[in-house]
Amino acid sequence: MSSKEKKRCFHCNKKIKVIGYDCKCGNIFCAKCRLPEDHSCSFDFKSEGKKRLGDSLVKVSAEKITKI
Repeated sequence: MSSKEKKRCFHCNKKIKVIGYDCKCGNIFCAKCRLPEDHSCSFDFKSEGKKRLGDSLVKVSAEKITKI
C-alpha cells in the first residue's frame, strides 16, 4: 500500500485517518463500526472463549475421604 492510498473501513467504506480498529475477523474498521455487533462479525467469540477457559482451568482429581 502506498503512502497516498488510504485505508478504508470494511463495513461502511469510510476513510480511516489515524486510528483503525483491527477485529479478530481479520478486517479493519472505523470507530463507528469497530464493535462486533455493528459490523456483523463472522468470528465465533463464544467457542474461542470456551477454548481459552478450558486451557486455563486446572483439573483436580481427588479420592473421597471416609470418616473413621
